[in-house]
Amino acid sequence: MAIAPTLQKYLAAENIQYEVIPHELVMTSARTAEACHIPGDRLAKSIVLRRDGEYMLAILPASHHLRLSDLRTSLGDNVHMADETEINRLFSDCAHGAVPAVGKCYGLDIIVDDSIAAQPDIYMEAGDHETLLHMGHAQFVRLTADAPHGRFSAHDRGFCALPAAFAIPGGNPDREVNAPETQERRLAMKVKDVMHKGVDWVSPDTPLTELAKLMRAHDIGCIPVGEDDKLVGMVTDRDIVCKGLASHSFDAVRATARDVMTEGIHCCREDDDLAKAMHHMEKLQVRRLPVINKSKRMVGIISLGDIGRSASGDMLTETVRSVSAHH
Repeated sequence: MAIAPTLQKYLAAENIQYEVIPHELVMTSARTAEACHIPGDRLAKSIVLRRDGEYMLAILPASHHLRLSDLRTSLGDNVHMADETEINRLFSDCAHGAVPAVGKCYGLDIIVDDSIAAQPDIYMEAGDHETLLHMGHAQFVRLTADAPHGRFSAHDRGFCALPAAFAIPGGNPDREVNAPETQERRLAMKVKDVMHKGVDWVSPDTPLTELAKLMRAHDIGCIPVGEDDKLVGMVTDRDIVCKGLASHSFDAVRATARDVMTEGIHCCREDDDLAKAMHHMEKLQVRRLPVINKSKRMVGIISLGDIGRSASGDMLTETVRSVSAHH
């Protein structure tokens, strides 16, 4: 691949002048900046958003992360990050996750962060993880002429200046590279990459005292309940307290999992995108989800704690806020 056909056709029709820069295959905008020895502040990355049933792009520097709370101040509270399936559908002629910083040719509105709009020249993904487009400020202004602007990003602390020896002619010697994984890499993670594996279920007749001991022994806050080779519910530490200990007729000696479990269990699949599972947790307002494989066998559990070690700050903040609102 090279330039995505939809993008290439649009740039030609608008007579946008640009330079094509091939580079080694890399999967994130941070690694692209490093591979091409360009400032992360000048590499435009796109975050695909869902708003009121439609989609749009937020354009910001690769050296920055999205501040979703700031964006919602401008666009309203009903703004969420799209999941991987949605992104692939919208950008069908682009490689997986290689989203150009141009929305109009894909039928999408955009909003531009002031920090990228202020740069003297701009680099952007061409649609294949192996090609950048480089254009002057005036050309980028033409591409974003009708787009609203705002401040909705913050500089990643992990970015640091490259040595001056990496400078390219006409470029800024203060090159930057992103040390941590960036949002788009995390967005591509699967549930199986972060879930807690090796989780077993218990029968509905398991004594509640035994459940409490299992939770303490394994340092977990929930245990799935299964019957006739299928999941039928979940017992959490909250269930034990609210449905058990707080009940006037509660008998700790005789109580079983069936007495306090939450029925109608929801699951996710181990091959689901992490972003999809997070959106599911947000919608259901739950802190944990059992994970099943293609054979519908339980293979693990994913929790907010698991996600906290892998997801971007923006994605995690949004999920935690929505889940906590329920409690």
